[in-house]
Amino acid sequence: MNYNSTTGLTLTKFLELLDRITEILESRTCASQPPGGRPVVLSLHDQLYIALNLLRHNTRQNLLAHLHGVSQPTVSRVYRPVSCQMP
Repeated sequence: MNYNSTTGLTLTKFLELLDRITEILESRTCASQPPGGRPVVLSLHDQLYIALNLLRHNTRQNLLAHLHGVSQPTVSRVYRPVSCQMP
């Protein structure tokens, strides 16, 4: 996969951003999976890839959903805000 053409980042920069996001999420005080919630279908890597692709190319959500084997609403939820408090 050519990250530079799809996300605008080199693989190294993409992985650095992914590591930083992982650090931030791990430092939050709320649980990453609320009780009774649905299981995570997309990995954080896939979520970041989808978000960057949508921002860079304005790709249709149903196309990205098809490419990742998920539904369009799942791709749409990549943008939903998270209501956790930072420590």
